[in-house]
Amino acid sequence: MFFNGLPEMKVSNIQIENVHVTSTYGAELNNSKDIAFKNVYVQPTIGAALILNGVENFRSENFTFPVSLQNPIELKGNKNKNIIISNNRLR
Repeated sequence: MFFNGLPEMKVSNIQIENVHVTSTYGAELNNSKDIAFKNVYVQPTIGAALILNGVENFRSENFTFPVSLQNPIELKGNKNKNIIISNNRLR
């Protein structure tokens, strides 16, 4: 899953619910705002399950990832704002 907006035109108003993702890389959101995840499971073979870069107003509820991940969530840069991740679960 890859969202890639521009600093002046962010990807916005996306809701992802009840999704199971198995991929080479995890969910990466760049220059995005007003994003909501609910009951999302991400199983990458490489890297973090969730990477946020330049993201505003991100809310995640019941985000699940494999227990084997060393760094399941990665925040890049210094432009992330209002990031709320609640009820993480390991599998």
